[in-house]
Amino acid sequence: MKYDKPFLTYDQQIQHLKTQYKLNILNNKFALEALSSVSYYDLINGYKECMMDNGVFKHFVSIEYLYLFYLFDKNFQNVIFKHSLFVENFFKTKLAYVLAEDFGVDIKDYLANKNLNYSYHNKIFLHKVKEEIKNGYTKFDKYGNKFYTQQPIKHYILNHNHIPPWILLKNISFSNAISLYKLLKPTQKQKVTENILQTTNIDINEKIQFLTAALDFIRNYRNQIAHNLKFVTYKNERCKLPYHITNKIINDKNLSKNNEKYNDIYSCILATFILLNNSLLQSKYVYEIFSVINTPPLDTPQFKKIQLLISSDYLNITGLTADFPLKLKAFSEYLQRHNNLK
Repeated sequence: MKYDKPFLTYDQQIQHLKTQYKLNILNNKFALEALSSVSYYDLINGYKECMMDNGVFKHFVSIEYLYLFYLFDKNFQNVIFKHSLFVENFFKTKLAYVLAEDFGVDIKDYLANKNLNYSYHNKIFLHKVKEEIKNGYTKFDKYGNKFYTQQPIKHYILNHNHIPPWILLKNISFSNAISLYKLLKPTQKQKVTENILQTTNIDINEKIQFLTAALDFIRNYRNQIAHNLKFVTYKNERCKLPYHITNKIINDKNLSKNNEKYNDIYSCILATFILLNNSLLQSKYVYEIFSVINTPPLDTPQFKKIQLLISSDYLNITGLTADFPLKLKAFSEYLQRHNNLK
């Protein structure tokens, strides 16, 4: 069989990029280092739709530009990913607190069927979520003997007489934690939500609607990053923040202007900022994004000219637009105002 995607040596890949895609490659040694450290697919296919016209690379795109753009992209994604972990931990901490406070510290109590709804919109079912949670830390060998795989749950099973919710939630996925939140009954769902969104200018039902959407939205974008999928042009039409409620929560025209709908990378940044709900973490988040935009990944004379294009091109391609640095400043001013009110 003649394969349509045959193996190519690095030299063949370089020649293919020059002739087939018209990529500017003047330094074959640099091209070889780039292709051998980053996969061909990530470096070339990952940016085709925003770097090509009619099947060939735009005239200004070189292998050096692509490599620097890739590094910039990964640095930007890393900031978002890291702070999504803070959001996950913050959310699980609040959820565990309410479960323990209202239902106790034993899994048979706080995950009892009577304390949670059977389903959520007929899409998420309690028995399936409980099964996924249990299967996450309980395994069986080929002889049918049960054993436990994850710490700290394993330690609590072997050394204590119960698994408290703050231990269970450390080992379950973000997705299953969100599902548990969705399955909460109104009293507990309101308590968790109020503990996370303490703003007073909207009612509890709007807060629940926003928190549910924001958690799903952040998890969705984080999965794009974690699985090394396309990020710069990614938008999810099925998962977005509620427009009017988001604007009411942020309550700042400088942060909400020019957004017709919240389903893009800026929306992920905004949702993460809101759910961090801690001025120190929020300040650190804004500072790290600012640093990525303004600090070249390779600050050497050879690449400085290319680097001047990277940041502005990245903002345009992602839809963050040229005024994004002003929005970062607005985030800082927002924090300053809210801290002065406390």
